[in-house]
Amino acid sequence: MVKFKNPSLIKAVFFALFLTSLFFIIKPVWYSYYPDFTSYYSGTKTIVSGENPYTIDDRVVGSFIYPPSTIFIFLPFILLPLKIAGNIFSVFSVFCFSVSVIILFKLFKVKPFSYTFLLLSVLIFNFFPEKFTLGMGQINNVVFLALVLFIYFFIKRKKVLAGIFLSASILLKIFPIIIFLFLILTKEWKTLFASIISIIFVLLFSFLFFEHAAFFIFFTKVFPFLLNLTPGEYYNQSLSGFLARIVGNTTLQLVIKTGVSLVLTVIAALVFRKNKSISSFRYLLCFGLLIVLSLVISGVSWQHHFVYAIIPLMVVFFYIKRKRLNIKYYSVLGLSYLSIAVNMRNPAIFPVFLRSHTLYGALILYFFILHLILKKDPEKGLSF
Repeated sequence: MVKFKNPSLIKAVFFALFLTSLFFIIKPVWYSYYPDFTSYYSGTKTIVSGENPYTIDDRVVGSFIYPPSTIFIFLPFILLPLKIAGNIFSVFSVFCFSVSVIILFKLFKVKPFSYTFLLLSVLIFNFFPEKFTLGMGQINNVVFLALVLFIYFFIKRKKVLAGIFLSASILLKIFPIIIFLFLILTKEWKTLFASIISIIFVLLFSFLFFEHAAFFIFFTKVFPFLLNLTPGEYYNQSLSGFLARIVGNTTLQLVIKTGVSLVLTVIAALVFRKNKSISSFRYLLCFGLLIVLSLVISGVSWQHHFVYAIIPLMVVFFYIKRKRLNIKYYSVLGLSYLSIAVNMRNPAIFPVFLRSHTLYGALILYFFILHLILKKDPEKGLSF
C-alpha cells in the first residue's frame, strides 16, 4: 500500500479533483437540447397518439429505433414541454448513474471519501462515454442501473430479483441478452426463467398498449435493419465500425466480423463451461467479459454505449486490489481504461487505424479478463 508523506494535503488534492470532475459530469443537466432524448420524446408521443413511430424503407430508418417497451420510461416526460422534460430526464439520468456507482462501491465495500472512493470517482466522472451519454440524453444510465442491480442481487443470491432487473435491461437495450449464454451454461435456471417470464409479460402488455403494426414493424424490420447496420463513422467503436473504416469490401467485412465474433463467443462459452464451480468474484469477471464481448461484436457500438464498460473495469480493479497483484496488472488495466475513456475531437487528423482506440481498449479488457478467470490461484480475500 502506498504511504503518503502528507496524507492530509494529498487527500485535499483528491477531494478538489473530485469536486471539479463532479461539476463537469453534471453540467449537461443545464443543456437546452438533447438529440437522443428528443427522439425518445417524439417517438413516445407518436406511439401514444396511436401512430407508427417507425418509418423504414430500403435506405433509412426513422429517428426512433428503440424497442416499444422503451416508451414506458418516457411516458411521464411527454406531459411536459420538450426542453423542461429534457432537463428533468438529464437529472434522472445522473441519479441513475450515481446510484449505480454507489451500489458498485457498496458491493466492493469501498468507504465513502476514502482514497479509493475519490480516485475511482475522478476516473469515472472523466470517462468520455458517460459524458457522451449525458450530453446526448441517452437512456444508457437507466440500463446501466438495471445491469448493476442484476449483478448486485445475483451476487447476493437473490436470483429472481436478479432475473427481473436483467429483463429490464434487455427490454430497454436488448444487448444484455448475451448474459443468457452464461446463465444457460452454468444452469442458473431461476435467474434465467425469471428474466424470460418478465420479458414475455412486458412484451404482451406492450402489444396490448401499442398500435400493433408498430410492434411488428420493430421486430420484423427495424431490429433486423439495426443488426445489419455497420456505419463507419468514428463514433461507432465496434468491430464492425473498425472493419468499415479499414476494409473496403463489404462482403469481406461481414466474413471477418462473423468469424472473429464466433471465435470470441466460443472462447467465452468454453471458459464458462470449464469454470462450473466458481466464486462470486469470478461470476463478476464472467459478467464483465460478456458486457465487453457484446460491445465488441455488436454492429453498432457508439462511444456512449461503452459506459457499460465501467462495470468490468471496476471488477478487474478490485480483483487486482484484493489479490494484491503487481503493478503490471494495474498497467494493463490503465491502458484499457485510457483507450476507452478518451475521445478524438477531430478524428480526421489521425490515421484511420488509430480511430478505433475504444475498440482496442475493449479487446485488451476482454483478453485481460479471460486471463484472470483462467488463473489457477486461491480465492482468499475475494468474499463479499
